[in-house]
Amino acid sequence: MTWQAWIEDYGSQPSAPAPTATESPAPAAPAAMPELGASDDEPDLGTPDLGTPDLGEPSVAEAVATEDDAAGAGSVIRVRTDVLDVDINTRGGTLQNAVLLNYPISKDRPQDKVVLLSRQPENFGLLKTGLRVRNVEQEPDSDAIYTARRDAFDLGSADALDVVLSWSGDNGLSAEKTYRFRRGSYVIDVSQRLVNDTGDAVEAGPYALIERRFTEPDRSMFDVDSYSFDGPIIYDGDKSQKLDRDDLIGSPYGFESGTGWVATIQHHFLNAVVPPRGEAYRYRVAVDGPIARASAIPTAATRIQQGGAAEFSMTLFVGPKLQAQLEEVDEKLTLTVDYGWLTVISDPLFWLLSFVYEFVQNWGLAIIVVTILIKLVFYKLTEASGRSMA
Repeated sequence: MTWQAWIEDYGSQPSAPAPTATESPAPAAPAAMPELGASDDEPDLGTPDLGTPDLGEPSVAEAVATEDDAAGAGSVIRVRTDVLDVDINTRGGTLQNAVLLNYPISKDRPQDKVVLLSRQPENFGLLKTGLRVRNVEQEPDSDAIYTARRDAFDLGSADALDVVLSWSGDNGLSAEKTYRFRRGSYVIDVSQRLVNDTGDAVEAGPYALIERRFTEPDRSMFDVDSYSFDGPIIYDGDKSQKLDRDDLIGSPYGFESGTGWVATIQHHFLNAVVPPRGEAYRYRVAVDGPIARASAIPTAATRIQQGGAAEFSMTLFVGPKLQAQLEEVDEKLTLTVDYGWLTVISDPLFWLLSFVYEFVQNWGLAIIVVTILIKLVFYKLTEASGRSMA
């Protein structure tokens, strides 16, 4: 908690954004890129309802970058805000790289930033979204190739930035996927609009899939971070739960909820998928080799008549565990900040610390003020204790 506060105030800052939205050359696709499509990894719509998300049985090789994968991938769109540097692949509109511009890996390496999504095997992570459409050969899923107006987007001086991706199939279906980024925020709003001109009604539903490396850490008494949990966490509407790797091997974890979410955490940071509250979704988490896959898909399909359209929304979070931003998405997302058995003490202390910070605007001074307040509250007990020992 103190570390996060310090890094917010004194951590290295990203270079100042351009005064207006600008277009810059897109970065070349990485020489090594894992398979982005893998449609059998996606939740399956099933029949007659959306059915249990079917993550398939992908091989471990899908998590290993190869030149062949890079050749079959889409192009890269670079998105830069004041806090995030993100790469979106036009194949599936997949978030394949996310750098936190305000968070160095360590104080002695300020130039090296925390990376939460990457195609490199040692820090592998992808965030996929798409639409499943029942009984069609073409759909805007993770294999679909999208197009965009340009290959680079910069927030500049704006408060929000929309990155719109378009897809059109030969069967009369077309879709638009919009990622909305906001100034100072790690919340990414995703909306997907499906237009049906197939000549008949169709049934469709959105999905999201987090793929993240999930291996046993090499623990060291000289590295405190190596003892923190690094892996998938879920909220089923009643409680949050960190999922153990050994329990998931060969036995995927699933549940249904109208108020749930799935995420992967990495000490002070997380990637999360939060569907609209009140809509029933089916969730599933599975492990294959070094990769954990967590999916979310509605329990019921949406029927779209010929000539009609439907819009689906979802919220992603890619960033540090800043409680104010987590609460903005879902108040239960703050459960990813785990104080353990000290929660009953830590929660009110953090609230008080944040309250004081709003007035003094300095975390160091806020800690001093809170310490003085605690001393005042317990002054009589301390005085009585001193007298008893006199």
